[in-house]
Amino acid sequence: MKSIKKTNIYYMALIIFYMFAAFLVSLFPIKNINVNFSLLLGELIILIPTLAYLAISKFKPIRLLQIKPISISNILIIILLTYLCMPLLSLLNYISMFFVHNKVTDMFQVAGTNPLGLNLLLIAVVPAVVEELVFRGILFHSYRRNNILRAGILSAFLFGLMHLNVNQFLYAFAMGIIFAFVIEATGSIFSSMLMHFIINANSVMIYYMYGQIKKLAGDELTKQITALPSDFAAGTIIYLVVMALIGLILAALVYYWLCYRNGTVAHIRNITGRPGRKVFNLEYGRIFSIPLIIGIIICICYIIYNDFVV
Repeated sequence: MKSIKKTNIYYMALIIFYMFAAFLVSLFPIKNINVNFSLLLGELIILIPTLAYLAISKFKPIRLLQIKPISISNILIIILLTYLCMPLLSLLNYISMFFVHNKVTDMFQVAGTNPLGLNLLLIAVVPAVVEELVFRGILFHSYRRNNILRAGILSAFLFGLMHLNVNQFLYAFAMGIIFAFVIEATGSIFSSMLMHFIINANSVMIYYMYGQIKKLAGDELTKQITALPSDFAAGTIIYLVVMALIGLILAALVYYWLCYRNGTVAHIRNITGRPGRKVFNLEYGRIFSIPLIIGIIICICYIIYNDFVV
């Protein structure tokens, strides 16, 4: 239980440090601030308190972070699994845009002038490593001592909140749950890092291809090519729902294959057993504490202010 309390204090400290650092940056605005610096700074703000926590904690990093090599066959299966989950993420993203602005699009429009390799590094590689280190390495691993299923859901919820907007929260929450289950299947945080990288890299590639089309066709023709009728929303949702359902069914089969190859089928069945069931004699106790609740409240208040007030 002490480890969970320490983890909750760490999360609260991470949120406060993140907000305070962002506030300090806002006090010294730089005209036309480089988007690459902003992207890197955001990850550094997350990484600094994380490294401090690892330094003062008594956990062994390799055990805490579940650092374990994954085989080539597992990598190929995880790649397939990731693409099968993407229709669900697209559906959640599309639904959220009926209520809030997609701020990721704004970021890509600014970063669109970057070389492809630089965007892959800043938007796909660095976040995959840093954010998985925090949310699946520290948070999920600490909470799973209480209950693995609840740990997966809670760490995914905190992962979604950390994005600080409704649009990203929805699909980041879903991603977080998937990532936790993949780690349980493989026993390695590298599996969730790989999935995280593929999802972000896929977005980078889509915007890169859009930029190339824009260069070749021109602004007006690009708008005509990519524009959709105003009454197309219902049809798009139906299409995305169907694709998401098909993707999830196939993803479930691929996930079973992944578990079977790693000998974790029984483990996953035990995790998803009836509620309240003890999971491999892991210690019980409260996950929620005042520091964690404070961190969650800060994030929710910021999201409400940022998406619905400003």
